[in-house]
Amino acid sequence: MAWKKYLSFLSFLVITTLFIYYLGSRIPVEEKSVPEPIVIQENNSPNIKETPMTDNGSTSTFPREESIENQTDKSPEERMNITLKGCPVVKRAGYENGSNLYVGFKIVHNGTVLATFNLQGVEGRYQCFHEGILLYAYYPGDPNGQTSMIFLGYNLSEKWRKTFDGLTVPIYLKDLDLFLLKRGSDGWCAQGCLYGLDIESGNTTFKFCLDCTEILDVKILEDRVYLTASDGYLYLLKGNETKRAFVKYIRGDVPGKSMKIIVKEDHVAVAYFFYEASGSTKYGMCIFTPELEKISCDG
Repeated sequence: MAWKKYLSFLSFLVITTLFIYYLGSRIPVEEKSVPEPIVIQENNSPNIKETPMTDNGSTSTFPREESIENQTDKSPEERMNITLKGCPVVKRAGYENGSNLYVGFKIVHNGTVLATFNLQGVEGRYQCFHEGILLYAYYPGDPNGQTSMIFLGYNLSEKWRKTFDGLTVPIYLKDLDLFLLKRGSDGWCAQGCLYGLDIESGNTTFKFCLDCTEILDVKILEDRVYLTASDGYLYLLKGNETKRAFVKYIRGDVPGKSMKIIVKEDHVAVAYFFYEASGSTKYGMCIFTPELEKISCDG
């Protein structure tokens, strides 16, 4: 039965890709020229000041013969006069400490290990910004797994450190606001959240959460945020105001869900695609005004 589920999942990915391409072809050419927001995409993406992932963003397998934790780096006194001028090489490796799993991050410059930072998790990634270097570790595939983060200045001083309940990753940087997405899960009843942090202080400037719900897509604009969720709604977050409009909801076992947001100057569209465990599919598109008044809906 496992191979049948695998084939079903592959079919969902292929059909979803073709469907979104088809929907894109329905948008007039002049509308396609409207720029989309630039986002940070984890591993297979960051677009904003992208960091090269020389080891493809993954950590080594457990256990290790030698952990990063035991390797010598420069003392705080030796690092006092070090200021990196660009994104450094960050080598990552996993290790065990008792019953806990960690990722060790080695900051390397000119072949010298300048510092080592250890965060609890299984997989580690990093991202460089103008303001500093973000290191984070998490448990892939576990929507309830802990995510640990530390943000460093280019002199390798710690600016802030945070821990999130749930798989949480950076997706967007606007001015000094760093947006983090905790995708959540309806099947695991994990809370889905979108956070905004002041990148310099780590203080929370924005938070929106949905209980037992998976956030499927997010579009962050200058003065508003749109997101779709597995409860079937399109949400508009604007200042202290929250609106939502119903798109489509499928009850039962739905292993494949997609509700892609397409933002244009005079409307917002949601292209949805659901792949049910039975093998049947449901798809369509709903179009709304920027304030979520429904214009049309097919499917």
